[in-house]
Amino acid sequence: MSYRFVRLLVCAAVVLGLAAPGRPVAAAAVLDVPGSFPSIQAGIDAAAPGDTVRVAPGLYQEHIDFKGKAIVVESAQGPGSTTIDGGNLDRVVNFHSGETRSSVLQGFTIQHGLTTSGTNGYDGAGIGISFASPTIQGNVITNNVSGGDGSGVSVYFGSPAILGNTITGNTKAQGWTGQAGGGISLGGGDSTNAQVIGNTITNNHSYWGGAMSLDASGSPTISNNRMSGNSAESDGGAIWSINASSPLMVQNLIVGNESPTLGGGVFFASGTLVNNTIADNTAQEGAALYGVASAQLFNNILESSRASAVECATGSSPPPVLDHNDAFGSGSIGFAGGCASALGSSGNISASPLFVGSGSYRLQVGSPAIDAGNNAAPSLPATDLDGLPRISGGVVDLGAYEFVQGGTPPSLSVSPASVSFGSQPGGSTTIASVTLTNSGTVLVHIDSTTIGAGSAYFSVGSDSCTGVTLGATATCAVGLRFFAGASGALPGRLDIASSAGTISVPLSGTGVAGHVSLTPASLTFGKVRVGRQSGLASITIANSGNGTLHVSAIAIQGSNPSDFAIVSSSCAAALAPGASCSIEVAFRPTAAGTRTATLTVQSDDPTGPASAALSGTGR
Repeated sequence: MSYRFVRLLVCAAVVLGLAAPGRPVAAAAVLDVPGSFPSIQAGIDAAAPGDTVRVAPGLYQEHIDFKGKAIVVESAQGPGSTTIDGGNLDRVVNFHSGETRSSVLQGFTIQHGLTTSGTNGYDGAGIGISFASPTIQGNVITNNVSGGDGSGVSVYFGSPAILGNTITGNTKAQGWTGQAGGGISLGGGDSTNAQVIGNTITNNHSYWGGAMSLDASGSPTISNNRMSGNSAESDGGAIWSINASSPLMVQNLIVGNESPTLGGGVFFASGTLVNNTIADNTAQEGAALYGVASAQLFNNILESSRASAVECATGSSPPPVLDHNDAFGSGSIGFAGGCASALGSSGNISASPLFVGSGSYRLQVGSPAIDAGNNAAPSLPATDLDGLPRISGGVVDLGAYEFVQGGTPPSLSVSPASVSFGSQPGGSTTIASVTLTNSGTVLVHIDSTTIGAGSAYFSVGSDSCTGVTLGATATCAVGLRFFAGASGALPGRLDIASSAGTISVPLSGTGVAGHVSLTPASLTFGKVRVGRQSGLASITIANSGNGTLHVSAIAIQGSNPSDFAIVSSSCAAALAPGASCSIEVAFRPTAAGTRTATLTVQSDDPTGPASAALSGTGR
């Protein structure tokens, strides 16, 4: 019996008064894709309010539209295994029919949206939200390209909840100008209740606001986000906030972003910033923050080593409110322009915040930012960006992280301490995992798990750790892959960055495979009369690997393959390690001038086919 027919029967029972007493008339259903419906859109079309469309792992080449339905569309196993791919044809996900927070998109990778043709407008290549306020949670939104605003997520006249997503690698279309918000754009004047919370927004690019733009967006809440590696072609390396935008920004980490002009971290018109850490951004002026109108800044760390840290336009009315901030410019000015008078008043200082370093912006012992804040700051959160209690020493610290006063430092252990994948057949992939355990009593936040430089044959397959805060004895796991893409010992490294410091886990594996070595790497036959044959030249094929090499084909390809010929060969289908064979090649020009080709050896060498260049001149 079909799902739709069952629903019709339930509706008929309601009309006829036949529903059983005390029993729900139309219970929410779970619609499985592709088990019961061939596509995600087919599941959405069949769903009723309150239903869940649950999507099995896989790659789904489609574009979906919620059509105003209050439903949950979720992946069964998360974004690492379930992808909606727009095929660089159009926007991937559409919300434009008055959807509310009850319309939920959760647990997908959203990729390869392209909005340059104007079919659905130029904004929001990954996700477009217009006159709607859905919930976007726990997704990876990546590699989307727009001709307009919000390459990753565009919001126009809406107040969505954008929670716990990774938004990375989204960009404006090349050669286009005037776009805003590489990761997210909020605009239209009705985003006051929007929430952008707990997201990781990295390596996005736009004309204004590499990570995020706010233009006539009201007063949304932007908190507990990590923004890094974003860039703009004009103002606002990470955030560009203008016009009738007055956001509440609480406890964000904004580091390593870039603008060539104003506001490497934030270009800000008005609003309130509380306990943010904005550091190591680059711009011509206001590397951490450039303010053009009134703003209120409480308990922030605003640091720069390249330009003025905080610079305000002069003559703002009302003037900015700066209360208990550390604006420090190494070799430059901390407070500049209309903000210059703030130094030395209302608890504002200009001193190196003494970060722990190595990519961590937590505070070390002796930092002047410890116990230097204002406990009465508005919207002060109960916990810091790591999830630790916000006030641990009686007075709140500056920035996004609270220094742990007394007690034991955070501690993290890894098991196993090193991972050996052993010997694996060439071209094969093997998996393993490591477990991270909070071995102390203080909460530990996992910042990232990455494969170190020089580890080309290793990758992270699954990750339940990044962005997670572990309580005492709590664990999480990182899945690793080893691809035996070459013969011999292959080293690697897993780097784990956390509030307990950085731990490196050595990785190793051995690829057992043959490897083709050709000697010489090229043959030049000189001048030969057209229609005649040259003398023979020899190429040696050796197996320099540690496993048997299986040769499947030896062929001449390239520009003039008919001008060269394999005259003889001593090569068998299989060569033991260290064994070699030879082939003899002749040049038979069919026309005058330079003639070229390539001798190609196809085999099971995991590094791919090997080739030698052939050349000669016909006369």
